Amino acid sequence: MKNQIYLQDMLKNKKDTDRFLDEVLKEDPGFKLPGDFADNLTIKFEKYFAWNYYIREFLIYFFAGIGILAATTAMLFFLMAETWHKWVDILLNNLEGSIGIVVLLTFILFIDKVLLQYFSFKLKYKTA
Repeated sequence: MKNQIYLQDMLKNKKDTDRFLDEVLKEDPGFKLPGDFADNLTIKFEKYFAWNYYIREFLIYFFAGIGILAATTAMLFFLMAETWHKWVDILLNNLEGSIGIVVLLTFILFIDKVLLQYFSFKLKYKTA
């Protein structure tokens, strides 16, 4: 069994550290990497970063839409203060439909910005 060299011991004497590193780098690691290891690793990283990018883009569009809706609502509240209660009544009377429309638009945005792009990304690697 080889002697274990700890970091504190290695830092005490630079010559020993250099000798140890030379020994380690000359030894066989005891395992073999497949020939396409770098390609597989690259594909995994690309998938991770693509998925991360698609989710981030969806969230940017989603919160931008919410911000635009909030700004529009605030402007209408201040500009049309006397008819505001009518708009609230219409919205509350059709609450299920309003929520359904918002959920449907969010789902369409998610499909467009995340799933379609991800599946086209996967298709690119299956045909290549």
